Amino acid sequence: MTHEPSEYQKTKDAIARRQRMSMLALSALAVLMVGGGLLLVFLWAQDAVISLPFLATKTPTPTQTYTPSPTPEPSATPTQTVEPSPTVPENTATAAAPFIYIVESGDTIISIAEKFDVLDYLIIIVMNNLESDALIVGQQLIIPDPNTGMPDPTPIPANLPAGSVIIYRVLPGDSVRSIAEQFLSTEDAIIEENELADPNLIYPGQLLRVPIRLVTPTTAPLNSGTTTPASGSTITPVPSGPSATPTP
Repeated sequence: MTHEPSEYQKTKDAIARRQRMSMLALSALAVLMVGGGLLLVFLWAQDAVISLPFLATKTPTPTQTYTPSPTPEPSATPTQTVEPSPTVPENTATAAAPFIYIVESGDTIISIAEKFDVLDYLIIIVMNNLESDALIVGQQLIIPDPNTGMPDPTPIPANLPAGSVIIYRVLPGDSVRSIAEQFLSTEDAIIEENELADPNLIYPGQLLRVPIRLVTPTTAPLNSGTTTPASGSTITPVPSGPSATPTP
């Protein structure tokens, strides 16, 4: 004869079943958690990027910025370009007329004469009344027309007494002796008057003080009338006496 389990027994069995099911669920959950932890460690070790949806931070959608289209620039109105009138550069010769030249670095009387086709550099020296061929940067020189020749020398006045001193500009080929013979002077007088250390070192363009009519002429005398020196020379009479100074 089969006995029906009592209500107590039924309740006890139900509690036991629930306890077993709870234990199984806990065991399964523990297994899942351990397995998930191991998987995470493995992936981390492999430098994998783990994206968990429930941990992800929502990225805000970028706001579209309105960029206005560039406004087309108005087309430029063509303007007429006025060409400047040509100007005459400095140190440029004017045809058939003397002009002013500004001395530049490296210039010499000879190089300037060659630059502007002057017949003889002595013409520049004479026209500018230079005492030597030394130049200074920035100095102004009168440059003659290329066809200009040496100006005519000033004749020696006939009334100059013997021993008067003139200023004479040395020409190519001159020597103290030839100058002395030309003006009836003596080499010693010219050397002393100019304090020449070496009479053989005079140069074209140099200004010399020359005492005239110191000797008796053997041919046409200077005191017989007005005498014109050799072409190209410059003659300037100066007062005689110790206080006399050369006139450029």
